[in-house]
Amino acid sequence: MELEEIFRSKLENAEIIPGTAVRQSLMRKLAVREFMRFNPVRFNIYYLGVIAAAGIAAAFLLLSRPDSRKTENTDIFKVEKEGISDTVSIVTAPATFRKKDINKPATSTPAPRGGDNSRGINVSGIPDTAQVSLSSSDTLRRMASAGNISEKTVILNIRKRPSASFVASSFEGCIPMKVKFTNTSVAYDSCRWYFGDGGSSSSVNPEWIYDSPGTYRVILNVYGTQGVAVSATTTITVFPKPLVRFEVQPLNPSANDDVMQFINYSNGAVRYRWDLGDGTVSADFEPVHTYDRSDRYNIKLTAWSEHGCVDSVAIINAFGGSGYYIRFPNAFIPNKNGPTGGYYNATSDASAHIFHPVTSGVVEYQLRIFSRNGLLIFESNDVNIGWDGYNKGNLCEPGVYIWKVRGTYKNGETFVKMGDVTLLRDN
Repeated sequence: MELEEIFRSKLENAEIIPGTAVRQSLMRKLAVREFMRFNPVRFNIYYLGVIAAAGIAAAFLLLSRPDSRKTENTDIFKVEKEGISDTVSIVTAPATFRKKDINKPATSTPAPRGGDNSRGINVSGIPDTAQVSLSSSDTLRRMASAGNISEKTVILNIRKRPSASFVASSFEGCIPMKVKFTNTSVAYDSCRWYFGDGGSSSSVNPEWIYDSPGTYRVILNVYGTQGVAVSATTTITVFPKPLVRFEVQPLNPSANDDVMQFINYSNGAVRYRWDLGDGTVSADFEPVHTYDRSDRYNIKLTAWSEHGCVDSVAIINAFGGSGYYIRFPNAFIPNKNGPTGGYYNATSDASAHIFHPVTSGVVEYQLRIFSRNGLLIFESNDVNIGWDGYNKGNLCEPGVYIWKVRGTYKNGETFVKMGDVTLLRDN
């Protein structure tokens, strides 16, 4: 203890300055300690550890990836299908290849064609799902020679949204109008046509006949593999034919000459052509002509509408006196016990229960009965069936009704007549 006190008392205020070697050793120890302490604003061992771990992981991934040149080969092919081009990747493996699904057209530049760089595969006209042999493809031959493939088949599974379109052989015409429709749609499985007049068809390229005038909206629906439906439409306009009718009468019946006049009852026509049977042709609406009555004349009238629709009618042996006729009574008395269906016999004729004509040589016939207001209440196409005075099972009111008849005699002569009949009640 005394020795310790002696040293303390002697050295208490003394300074010791370390040498250079001592200072450098101490600073190195302080730097190492500072580096081992984590400081987010300075590079230290912890940052170095993270960098080293990332480098080891990247090296592991690169070294563990198989050699794609030996196990797998990817080629880009230009696929052309029904006018729609797509650039797709085909991954070729040692066996069968499967092309990736396509959902929309590609926007990349088409692959080059020709030589060793050819990637062209034409699959036009094949269905959306099919197997296509590519044994003639230069690309696959090169791949086969390299030992990368053992089969030369690609499974195509192309799914596109359908596109609807069609063309018609004609968009307007005269009745009866036959139209051929050609389906130009792409990427569809089935289709359905609606022709606008109540008709429809599931044929790919149907034909349709319009037998009534009017404007019709045609719709084509096409359906894709996923049930997607798209439509295309157009309109078809059908024009009526003119209604051609005429009569031949003496210009002056009391003169007993051979000058005849032609009475034109045609409707819907703007141009006419008369063949008067003796080599004379006329474009007049109602011509007048002189004949040699000792000859046989067949007179024909042809008429055209403003849309070019044409119809014609002829009278055979116009002045031959064939003896064919059709005549109607001017009154009848319906059976009050109920409708009879219009069939008549000697008994019904004796009581005048049926309104019907007396005829000779009639082969075609149409009779219509109208009310004074123009309402059609009866129609018959059979000369053996007349009007019994009933409408929808109810007896019509007494009064005057209008009748109109048209038809053809055995010699080809046509007739159109109109008159009135009085319906009487049997009290």
